[in-house]
Amino acid sequence: MTARFRPSRAGVINVWDYADEEFVFAGGRLVLRGHNGSGKTKALEVLFPFVFDGVADARRLDPFSGDNRTMKSNLLYRGQESEYGYVWMEFARAEAEARVRSGAGQARAYATERAEAPAGRRAGGRDRQARPEETVTLVIGLRAHRNRDGVRSSFFVTGKRLGVDFGLLGPDSRPLTDRQLRESLEPGASCKTATEYRDAVDARLFGLGRERYTQLVDLLLVLRRPLLAKDLDPGKVSDTLTAGLSPVDEELVDQAARDFENLAAVQRLFDDLTAADGAVTAFMADYTSYLQVHAKAKLDRVQSGFEGATGHARSVAEALAEVERATAAHAVSA
Repeated sequence: MTARFRPSRAGVINVWDYADEEFVFAGGRLVLRGHNGSGKTKALEVLFPFVFDGVADARRLDPFSGDNRTMKSNLLYRGQESEYGYVWMEFARAEAEARVRSGAGQARAYATERAEAPAGRRAGGRDRQARPEETVTLVIGLRAHRNRDGVRSSFFVTGKRLGVDFGLLGPDSRPLTDRQLRESLEPGASCKTATEYRDAVDARLFGLGRERYTQLVDLLLVLRRPLLAKDLDPGKVSDTLTAGLSPVDEELVDQAARDFENLAAVQRLFDDLTAADGAVTAFMADYTSYLQVHAKAKLDRVQSGFEGATGHARSVAEALAEVERATAAHAVSA
């Protein structure tokens, strides 16, 4: 069975206060710690589930479902006229995770390497990480202009590794343009629309189909909410999980019902055969005793007849001997 992909690295470039930030997952898990205002929620809103759906709507970005945290404000955080930015996430198969840096200590060591390395090497040069057997990197490019509403997004799904096979920063530490990034990736890595991007992500990582993939993203949005357990309503939890889980195919339900009916019929047949087997076993025990008694009686009769015949044969033999003696005596006297 093919191992599933798990997140191994993620990063934010030129978004909000993140100039070039990378997060390293340990066994597919990531813990964000820090004081209020350090950027934990910001990292969460621009990574999950944004890298999965590419929808830059403020209410989907904000874990509190507000409309003040727009992606445009994240890009123009410092008051720029226009700006490029990127968010990305790398997924690796489980077999190769042993060769991918993970854990808090390794993450700090890797962050030190990136901080000490030249900008050009961080952007596109090969680092000292071992290459996993298979990786998938999701990249969303963002561009905002002060005089335009919203942001313009570009989408990429590639098998290349960021920092190993390509970079998102140029030699001047500025984010690459969409065209520059397309030229550095393999053909077909770029997606024209968010819908095409979601389909590509699903095809490479999950294989759920468009409807189930949408349900997965919606469930992630709900589970991402802060204070989810506060005033926990079991009914709402049930509705949330029901909405997040794929509907069961009616044909599968019918098949399951038929299987249960068949199972009941098989159980009844098994019970009948078990009862018949018990009855046959009891009959065979009694019948065996009957056959033994009947055979012994016949043997006794045979034995009695054999003894009678032996007695008759002995009497005949004695009579013949007597006849022979009488014949001999008669002959002598004559």
